[in-house]
Amino acid sequence: MKSERGFTLVELVIGMVLLGIACAGSLSLLLSQKSAYRDPMVQQTSLQIINKIAGEIRIRSFDSKSDLGGGVFRCSEPVIDDFQLAECTTEAKYGIDAGESASDIGTFDDIDDFVTAKLCASIAGCQGEYAPAAYFYSIFKDDSLFINLLDGYFVRVRVTPCRLSALPSGGDANITCSGADDHSAKKIDISILQRDDNVVDYSFLKANI
Repeated sequence: MKSERGFTLVELVIGMVLLGIACAGSLSLLLSQKSAYRDPMVQQTSLQIINKIAGEIRIRSFDSKSDLGGGVFRCSEPVIDDFQLAECTTEAKYGIDAGESASDIGTFDDIDDFVTAKLCASIAGCQGEYAPAAYFYSIFKDDSLFINLLDGYFVRVRVTPCRLSALPSGGDANITCSGADDHSAKKIDISILQRDDNVVDYSFLKANI
């Protein structure tokens, strides 16, 4: 009768080691695929937040001293027809004005109300100059599911006064954003601190109109 031979203890141990190595490699591959899947979702959320905040800023007036009755005159503009608006707000005085509430962005009327370095003195949950993204979605503050989707995202908004002047050749405008109190335009920088600790930046200009 032919004898049947099984695996030795040494062979079993070697087999288990090889199987463990194979499983570890497969797990590493799955984890890297999960990360690659997650990152586009995180970035897409950041882009949606940027679109939301940039849209809110674009519909506001250039300055609290701007002509809110039709936009014919500009703050800090020379006298026109014996009329002149007040000087535009200096950068040192950026932030919400009297009658506006940090708890409701619906009360904001101009660009510099959104400067988060100033807002974070009045709202909770900030990380330095970064305000919680959910702060800008106050209309959904009672929707816990939606707010949870924004958990881990923070927003920084900076506004810098710029000088905007046309080149003599009639080409593109020359833009100088030195931080001096020029009032031709304002540069808005929006930064999103993502839940993966990466930062997404977006900038645009708004002219004094």
